[in-house]
Amino acid sequence: MFSHRLSFPVLALLAVGCVGTVGTDSSEGLGQTSLPLQATTASGVLYRLTKATFVIKDATCNRVVATVKADPNKVVQNVTLRPGTYKITLSDGWLLQRQDGTSWVDATGGKLTGLPTANFKIKARETVTLTYAFGFDPAAAVTSTAAVPLNPLARTGCDGTARIAMTVADPPAPAVDCSLYGGKISALAAFTIDCLGTLNASQYLLQTDGHLARNFQQCISADPFPEPNGPDSRIASIDGILSLQYPRPDLDGFPEAAAAIASNQIFSDACIAVKWSQWAAGPQPNVCPTWQLVSADNPPGDAAYMKALGANLPPKDKDAAGAELVPPTVPATPAAVVAAEKQTYFYSVSFPDGSPEPNCGSVDQCATACAGGFLGFVSSTDGSVVVADPAYWELGDRYPAGTDPFLSAGYYHAMADYGPVPGDQFGHVARARQINTDGQKQGEACTYYIDGTRFYTSLMESTNSTGSVSWCKAPGAVIF
Repeated sequence: MFSHRLSFPVLALLAVGCVGTVGTDSSEGLGQTSLPLQATTASGVLYRLTKATFVIKDATCNRVVATVKADPNKVVQNVTLRPGTYKITLSDGWLLQRQDGTSWVDATGGKLTGLPTANFKIKARETVTLTYAFGFDPAAAVTSTAAVPLNPLARTGCDGTARIAMTVADPPAPAVDCSLYGGKISALAAFTIDCLGTLNASQYLLQTDGHLARNFQQCISADPFPEPNGPDSRIASIDGILSLQYPRPDLDGFPEAAAAIASNQIFSDACIAVKWSQWAAGPQPNVCPTWQLVSADNPPGDAAYMKALGANLPPKDKDAAGAELVPPTVPATPAAVVAAEKQTYFYSVSFPDGSPEPNCGSVDQCATACAGGFLGFVSSTDGSVVVADPAYWELGDRYPAGTDPFLSAGYYHAMADYGPVPGDQFGHVARARQINTDGQKQGEACTYYIDGTRFYTSLMESTNSTGSVSWCKAPGAVIF
């Protein structure tokens, strides 16, 4: 289905001197046909019309007066016409292309969806606008936005002007696979439970800038990882995840980060604030259960487990001589191994004393309903037990120097293969602040995806005005 339209400027009749002989009224001066072949959208995408043939006929006797073949290497292309009444048609075989770097790529899925008026009349000192409209299958189209300015060479005079204008409508928002943010949203819910003991729609709010913010100032229980004069570690963890909704100017010094930030912004916008606001706008349970963490499976502190997990990760690639590549790369990580890089939490949920009759069903059903703003947090339920599983690189655990299980030999966070391409590129800030056996700060190892290649790299701290996270560094930003 073609769900958005793109109108392309394909013809402008401009007043010029009295030259040539094509037209319907030889007693008046000539107009000129200008064919703009390229147009840049407000989003910066350059399109061109190629393989196009326009046939202009005398509307009175149906006689062909001009045939214009598009030259895609020209911005405009001219043909002269006398004032009179005409009709124009675009022959089959045209093609829209978009610029991709230094090359042109066919914009597949294009379709002519609107035609200009059947006849147009050229009059002195008047302008008539003609519009060809094109549509794109959203899966094939490049995002394009606003109208391109009209041809600045157009002017009125003794001859009339006809112009085909370009308008570009915003396409519908692309579908976003929020499975990439499943680990982050799950971690956000877990930190909220650690902080407040429950989940409900009052804990967060949508700001006027469209971003989600916490609606509480402090936690109700002691900080599990206190730092002298520092913020509560759970508040800092929550703010770190929410900070992914904002630019990261600290990474401006790493040009390699631009693509990571751009792709992350798509997911953070759609999967944090949008999903929350859609849920919060709907009917809410009249009572939300209290959550209590009972146990955790796959604890990263289990040395035997981490050793086994590291042994199942793909080893670093080597060159023909058997030496590890610099920068090192790794093959794709099997989905089952990526799935094993999770901490599985088991929560016991219960209604607070004196709660009203719930309108949401059983206690686990109400817990699931109250967690609805945290997309994908609840993985399963069993009676009063709710299961959740944030990814390892989203955990906020701190370890004494030299004891970080994530720094075990052979282990790395397989972030490049988590969720859709390009995989996850941001994690908890603690994963970049660990202290190794030499007493030095060391970011844990991770994988970074670029154009089909998975680079073995490490996490570094990234901070903006709203919080800190760790960034799985692009290989160009790494000193080996």
